[in-house]
Amino acid sequence: MVGRDRELARVMLLLDDALTGGGRLVLCTGEAGIGKTRLAEEVAALAAARGVPVAWARAADAGSMPPYGLWQLVLDESAVRAGGDDPSGVGLWSRVFGDVGRPALADGADSGSEQRFAMFAEVRRRLAQAAKPNGLLLVLDDLQWADEASAVLLADVARQLRGTPILVLATYRESAASGDMSGGLLPRLSADADTERVDLGGLPAGAVGDMLLAAGLPASADEADQMHSETEGNPFLVRELARTLAEQRRGGPGPGPGPRPGPPDGWRRRRPTGWRSCRIPPGRWSRPPPWRATTSRPA
Repeated sequence: MVGRDRELARVMLLLDDALTGGGRLVLCTGEAGIGKTRLAEEVAALAAARGVPVAWARAADAGSMPPYGLWQLVLDESAVRAGGDDPSGVGLWSRVFGDVGRPALADGADSGSEQRFAMFAEVRRRLAQAAKPNGLLLVLDDLQWADEASAVLLADVARQLRGTPILVLATYRESAASGDMSGGLLPRLSADADTERVDLGGLPAGAVGDMLLAAGLPASADEADQMHSETEGNPFLVRELARTLAEQRRGGPGPGPGPRPGPPDGWRRRRPTGWRSCRIPPGRWSRPPPWRATTSRPA
């Protein structure tokens, strides 16, 4: 991981604090391709190396998950699932979430208060149990796609993290408003006193140069600055453009004098704001994190 030493150190300090009873929610925000998931993978790898249980759940595209679907994935993680739970998860979900086909629970945020209180308390109890004795790191990836019921439950969990050895690290793409099912979630969570935000921006030109070198490309200060200008330091865009340039170099003498080839197909800029919308190739983000290579569950 290049150029994120400061952010990584900050999250690891927050994990250290959580493990001594300073549990909290950390929101990692930024645009598509900026490295939110990559940072979470690195934190998870370091936590696992220290013997801290890690649970990972990723929200799917908007509208493709049932109510509380994100938390069903959480409770199905081996780090959280209790010894007596049905491995299939069916019995577990029934005990915790009840019959989600009933309107009282299917409506999520509008559920009956008593049922919702009991359900939320059971989820918090299971997380607390999973955090014994070595703490717990819970990663919630692509939180912007979470269903409303899952978002409400997360807000409840976040309010109760103080005094627990649990760190919840959630990645959130702020520019995904077109399909965002968790309207207003980020401001609600950010307002909590025990929530920390780690906002990722573009990498500096020096880090972009390191990525060029890793791709086997020349990386003079001018070349790094030009790549930085073309991509605004977005790591995904740097990798894609570097890959295209490297393939061109391997295929022949290159384009010769003149302007550097433009960005690869699949991404475009909107000026003057500088925000980009990326068309990410199918499956690019579907690989499991390196620290979970021995498991069958996708990240």
